[in-house]
Amino acid sequence: MDEIQQTDNTQSDTVALKLRHAFIIYTAALILLFTLFAICQSGVSWWLFFIGYLVIGVALNHLILKRIVEWHPMYNTIDNVASAKLKAVLFWPISYLFLLISITINKVL
Repeated sequence: MDEIQQTDNTQSDTVALKLRHAFIIYTAALILLFTLFAICQSGVSWWLFFIGYLVIGVALNHLILKRIVEWHPMYNTIDNVASAKLKAVLFWPISYLFLLISITINKVL
C-alpha cells in the first residue's frame, strides 16, 4: 500500500515582510498612483488610471497582505479571505494605510 504523506497547510512558504519594507512599498505605490494621475491629467485616457489603480491594488495584495497578515484558522474561510482581499484591492490607499498603522500601534504598544 502507498503511504499517504501529510502536509501541513497552515505554514506558509512566504517570507515574512518587515513593517518598514511594507511602508516603503506602500509609499512607492502611492507615488506611482499620483504619477498615473498626472499622466492622465495631461490628456491620456483615464482608463490607464483605473487599470493602474487595480494593478497596484493586486500587487499590494501579493506583496504586502499575503506576507504580513496571518489568518487565524477559525476565520480562514473562503468568504472571509476573499472579502478582505477584495476590499483591500478596491480601497487600497485607505485600507493599507489603516492596516499598516494598526500593525505599527500593535507592535509599539
